[in-house]
Amino acid sequence: MTMKSHSNALRADSVGGVLLLVLSAHLFGAAQSAAPVVAPSTASGAFKVSLQGWTGELEFVPFTAADGSTKFVSTIEIPWDLFDVFVFALDDKFATDASKAVTKPTKPYVAADRGFGHKGFPAISLSHKAATQCAAWIAAKASIDARLPTDAEWKLICAQAKIPADAIEEFAWTNENSPDTTHKCGKKKADALGCFDLYGNAGEWVNDAKNPRMMGGSFQDARTAVGCASELTPSEDWNSSDPQFPKSIWWLADGPFCGFRVVSDSVPVKGT
Repeated sequence: MTMKSHSNALRADSVGGVLLLVLSAHLFGAAQSAAPVVAPSTASGAFKVSLQGWTGELEFVPFTAADGSTKFVSTIEIPWDLFDVFVFALDDKFATDASKAVTKPTKPYVAADRGFGHKGFPAISLSHKAATQCAAWIAAKASIDARLPTDAEWKLICAQAKIPADAIEEFAWTNENSPDTTHKCGKKKADALGCFDLYGNAGEWVNDAKNPRMMGGSFQDARTAVGCASELTPSEDWNSSDPQFPKSIWWLADGPFCGFRVVSDSVPVKGT
């Protein structure tokens, strides 16, 4: 799918470039959890972290980096209910100096989830900057080296995921089984690493030596267009209908396919 078709497919989501903001009550009623907890997982070397202000757990599984070292990747794309804690400071009671120091996005003036679904659904409509800052916040909250993967790391993760080409529909939401919406994270099969939605659902921001990229394809793409080789360079079309001047550096009015997952270079320090 071309940049133009991505953009055109999104026009129906807006009215005059603006959607009404609907904030679910759960945004302001996030449960207050105890201090961050690191829990073992079932996969060898995997771990889970809980973040104050969020009722869920973020699981990381190991993958082998280019230099042979072990790094870790989140099994799911970052969901809205975790991103809400970041952007709306729902963890304020538990915030540390490090987490407070992370610059947060402006609050959205439109329904950034586009009515697709919220709790458990991948956070979307996010710029590379918004994804980068959320990763830094997760790092500060969980005492891990959380960040966006590089494009090379993402491709290694994808290769090690071993998603069979003849069974993509079992692992991915595409425009052939979900043309108009994202789905809750983790509802398709887990791949060989233990990750979900590496193909399809939301596309995933990565860092590149020159420019950020969007990897993996999304729910808007054909099953033949998602995968390890699927990458997009950001386009101004992804935010063309934003009526603000200057346009938002955090939110993409025409980018409902833009999400992310995070990697970590290390496990959390026990007891943090």
